[in-house]
Amino acid sequence: MQNIPMYLKPSEVKQYIGISQKTLRELKDEVFQKGIHYFIPPGLKHPLWYRDALLSWIQGDSEDEARNLNNSIPN
Repeated sequence: MQNIPMYLKPSEVKQYIGISQKTLRELKDEVFQKGIHYFIPPGLKHPLWYRDALLSWIQGDSEDEARNLNNSIPN
């Protein structure tokens, strides 16, 4: 199995879950939540996507479960 980074660039999300970048942008506005599924670090123009939250979404887990995944990340 590949070693997939915790945070993914949009092009990596395309490879990871098999959706186009256009679809990803549409879902970003309709389905995904900033701070849960993706982050925009200062100085970057594009979001970084949280791999485990995307996996939870694919598996149909609830938003609360994705939020709990984010809370478990060490600072």
